[in-house]
Amino acid sequence: LQYPSDDISKEWKTTHFDFHQIHDNLLKFDILGHQDPTMIRMLQDLSGIDPLTIPTDDPKVMSLFSSPEALGVTPEQINSKTGTLGLPEF
Repeated sequence: LQYPSDDISKEWKTTHFDFHQIHDNLLKFDILGHQDPTMIRMLQDLSGIDPLTIPTDDPKVMSLFSSPEALGVTPEQINSKTGTLGLPEF
């Protein structure tokens, strides 16, 4: 267990795992903090959907990370096992 910048007064904690031991069971979000706002804005501009209106506690929204079923399509139709096709890093 570690703290950002080794500052134990920080609220956030970090940890490290051997990637080879968990790579089949972990979805890696590899988006650096300074890229997040740019990517979110790009998706907003392309889709016309304000990201603040997307209900993150909706089971159908969350299911998109494991299946395209909530979109009404099959994996074969979009050539993707998840509903995140077109999202960078997903």
